[in-house]
Amino acid sequence: MGSELHDSALEEQLLPRDIPPHQESSRASFASSVFNVTHAIMGSGILGLAFVMANTGIIGFSVLLLIVALLAAYSIHLLLELCQQTALTSYEDLGFCAFKTTGKVISDVLLSCCIQA
Repeated sequence: MGSELHDSALEEQLLPRDIPPHQESSRASFASSVFNVTHAIMGSGILGLAFVMANTGIIGFSVLLLIVALLAAYSIHLLLELCQQTALTSYEDLGFCAFKTTGKVISDVLLSCCIQA
């Protein structure tokens, strides 16, 4: 019992009395969602870079990095061209336009896996 009194007295000293009640945020904005997903993907990629460099050497690493950068730039170029030609703005819609229901389902599954990873 003495310990409980000591704990509550200590808690009163450490916690201010004018703490506002916890407020739930209504929703995350699109920009903050993109920011969070980008940082998650970049963080895992940066962790892997050191491993690749240690195993391939500086020349092999530089060549592989250049190839991956070119492929990423080309894939973004293709996505933007397709978006301009079809006036679609989401991966799911692009998947549906290209491969009907199968493409939509595959893009949904892949996006869900990437976001959760």
